[in-house]
Amino acid sequence: MTATRIYDAIGATEDATWRQPDADAVPSHAMTFIAPDGTELVCLDVPGSLPTPRPGEEIRLHDREVMVDHVTTAYGRDKATGRVEVITLVLVTAGAGPEMR
Repeated sequence: MTATRIYDAIGATEDATWRQPDADAVPSHAMTFIAPDGTELVCLDVPGSLPTPRPGEEIRLHDREVMVDHVTTAYGRDKATGRVEVITLVLVTAGAGPEMR
C-alpha cells in the first residue's frame, strides 16, 4: 500500500467516525502489557491517560519488575460518542528485578 493510500484510508475513517464529543467526554486510555510469548499480563483501562513507559525502562507490574522492550500506541475515536480512544500495547520481558539476578 502506498503512503497516499494509507493517508486516504486514515482520512476516510476519520470522516466516517468523527462527531463532536460530549462536552464532558474525556479520552479513554487502554494499556495492555504483553509477555514475549503473547500472553496478556495486565490490562488497564482508564478515563484520561496513563503515562506511557519507554523502551529500556524498568517498571513494576503487580510488584514484579520487568523491562519494557517495545511500545506501540494507536489513536482512534469511538464511533458512537466521538470520544478519543488511545490504545497502548507494551511488550515486557521478565528479568529486570533482583528475583531474576
